[in-house]
Amino acid sequence: MEDQVVVSVVVAAPAEAVFAALTEPSQLEVWWGAEHGVSGLRWEMDARLGGRWRSTGEDESCGAWELSGEVIAFDPPRAIALTWQEHVTYRPAMGPAVVRYDLEPAEGGTRVTVTHSGFAGHPAPLASYREGWPVVLRSLARHFAAVVV
Repeated sequence: MEDQVVVSVVVAAPAEAVFAALTEPSQLEVWWGAEHGVSGLRWEMDARLGGRWRSTGEDESCGAWELSGEVIAFDPPRAIALTWQEHVTYRPAMGPAVVRYDLEPAEGGTRVTVTHSGFAGHPAPLASYREGWPVVLRSLARHFAAVVV
């Protein structure tokens, strides 16, 4: 069984702006879940090595959920990695995982690659995140498409 989900998108913005959108709660609350009707979305992020983060919300496909963890790699504006503990109501939660965002220059902006690992023995969450991460990254890309500079 595969242990990770890897998804990429090119965002029409410089890496510094994309990194801010991935780490600033006020920005995360604007774009995260914009495509799939997340309600009650809240983010807390202490964006530094060893900092804690937490997100809560609710949507039609997952019900109420909470995500939380710690920042385990912090290299602005190139990369950030987080431990990822989920608490969901629609299935048993899996143990801690790791989500890493890598940002690199690309034609037209910044390539964002998400690697979510830690799915060994958890086929249901793997399938869920395989569907979910592309939606999340499309929301991020559309967020910048809508920003007027």
